[in-house]
Amino acid sequence: SDLERDEHETEASVQAPAGYEYMDHPADVILHAWGMNWRETLERAVEGLANYMVPVHDVDAAQTVEMHVEGADGDSDLVFLVLDEYLFRFATELFVAKHVHLTQCDDRSATWTCTGDRFVHGKHEQGTEVKAITMHNMRVFRRTDGTKSHLFVTLDI
Repeated sequence: SDLERDEHETEASVQAPAGYEYMDHPADVILHAWGMNWRETLERAVEGLANYMVPVHDVDAAQTVEMHVEGADGDSDLVFLVLDEYLFRFATELFVAKHVHLTQCDDRSATWTCTGDRFVHGKHEQGTEVKAITMHNMRVFRRTDGTKSHLFVTLDI
């Protein structure tokens, strides 16, 4: 490709303005999310986590759930708290997010809405169980210069 890449770009992230992909890791999986701004990057990260556990192609946008976290100490901590809150809600309520929209986000907190549906065995395909979000090797590249933001987070499977 003739497109010039920065050191965080992958083939998938060059092709799409926002999205997510899964990258190999010896024992776990790395979720790489990107977007044209920080909010979009966080939205794609939650959608990527949801899709890894339950492929969302058959999930209806039947319910809307609001989620909130606060007390973050930096970008990596905010990523951890947001993904961990979604993982908790999936584990306790079986809610599968098809679409995510951040309504508020600053350095210490985030509020977002998820549209999706409750997981129903037999209706929805089961993906891979994610046991935990990890801080190990988390990399966050939050950009304010008009170029894409990226994040890489290891999911403990």
